[in-house]
Amino acid sequence: MSKYTEKEDEIIRKNYGKTPVTEWMHLLPERTYDSIMGRAGRIGLKSGLVGNQTTAKFYAKPKYSLKQYDMKDVRELWEVARHVTANINKLNTEQNEIDIYLDVDHPILVWFLGDEHIGSLFTDYDYFCEMIDYLCAAPHTYGFSMGDSYDNFLPDRIPSGMFDQVFSPKYQKLMVEEIYGRLKGKWLGVLQGNHEERSYNTDNFEWSGYLANRLGCPNLGLEAKVNLHVGETEYKIALRHKYRYNSGYNPAHTAMQLIRMRFKDADIACVAHHHQAVVQHVAEEDKDRLYLRPGSFKAHDRYSKNVGYAYTGAFIPSVWLNNERREMQGFMHLHRALDYAESVL
Repeated sequence: MSKYTEKEDEIIRKNYGKTPVTEWMHLLPERTYDSIMGRAGRIGLKSGLVGNQTTAKFYAKPKYSLKQYDMKDVRELWEVARHVTANINKLNTEQNEIDIYLDVDHPILVWFLGDEHIGSLFTDYDYFCEMIDYLCAAPHTYGFSMGDSYDNFLPDRIPSGMFDQVFSPKYQKLMVEEIYGRLKGKWLGVLQGNHEERSYNTDNFEWSGYLANRLGCPNLGLEAKVNLHVGETEYKIALRHKYRYNSGYNPAHTAMQLIRMRFKDADIACVAHHHQAVVQHVAEEDKDRLYLRPGSFKAHDRYSKNVGYAYTGAFIPSVWLNNERREMQGFMHLHRALDYAESVL
């Protein structure tokens, strides 16, 4: 292809950018469309009329009124956000550190009840109701709900678990509320378990807050340190339903790490979740400590079999706390703890 002549360049300068190239490219019979476009660029011409816009001249420039926002209205959103967060926080009943006072002149027993999974086909309802009756009749005893009180399988989280439920979560909640209500006045606090957290993830329903309000005790949320004052003596208790640092060799390890990582001055740590009961009393450098894990009233279901867990039974671990001096005595079996009461009360 020969070089562009001055006459050809003049034609391009005269027409390019004013009408589509396809309307005047016949004036350059030896040149192609792409060649003309390339030449226009090389001689410094720019145009919005590119391609085969042969009908561009028949379109009128649109006229319209644009709706725009005012930054003053955006600033008002900041005021709304401040107002909502200030007031929504007033509705949060969760207490992650709390002092509880028991004005007593005798030791007390504190029990840790968790992983009942009410509503499951595999829960031992006879034994569970027997233990509740036992606790109702036992004097000088108080307890914590350690989470997973009901089974609560939902369509959005392991939906197959719904096949192994006797009742839907609606009725599971009612059953827990009723049977926990029999122990009203003995509760020291309610934790949120991972099965209960499913309702929070689905529709923002916080079970620990709801149940604590019904029972008239603190809502401990996902974790808490309770400074329990028994008569003249204070005991610091670290609590979570579920925590990290689990060990296949030492089931108490997660409770130990809860103190080392989160609540270094605690005397007692309790972590539930793994359905394996532990009561371990350890003399440490600064003081002796008790590490606890509740068992579960939910027997060997298909999930636990599938992942290889062994069912070790239902336990409600407990601790006798002296009111006059710092002295703790832990028990795996609830009935042995209550028998022990005869020697301390």
